[in-house]
Amino acid sequence: MAWDRAEIEAAFQSFQDRADEAGRTGDWEPWVKCFTEDVHYIEHLYGEFHGRAQVLEWITATMSQWPFTQMQLFPWDWY
Repeated sequence: MAWDRAEIEAAFQSFQDRADEAGRTGDWEPWVKCFTEDVHYIEHLYGEFHGRAQVLEWITATMSQWPFTQMQLFPWDWY
C-alpha cells in the first residue's frame, strides 16, 4: 500500500496537534489513539509498552510529574 505525501503530512499534523493538546490539557488519550490498539511502543529510557492501555497509563503518569508538567509543547523542529 502506498500513501501520498499529502496524506502522510496530514496524519503527522494530526499527531502533532494531539500531542500539543495533550501537553496543554494533560489528557493523553487522543494522542494514544494515534497508535494501533496492539501498539508495541518502545521508549528509549522507560522501556517497552504493549497496547494502548499500557501506553496511556505510562504517558499519563510520566507527564503528570515534574518536570514534565512544565512541558506544554513539543518541539517539532525536524522530522
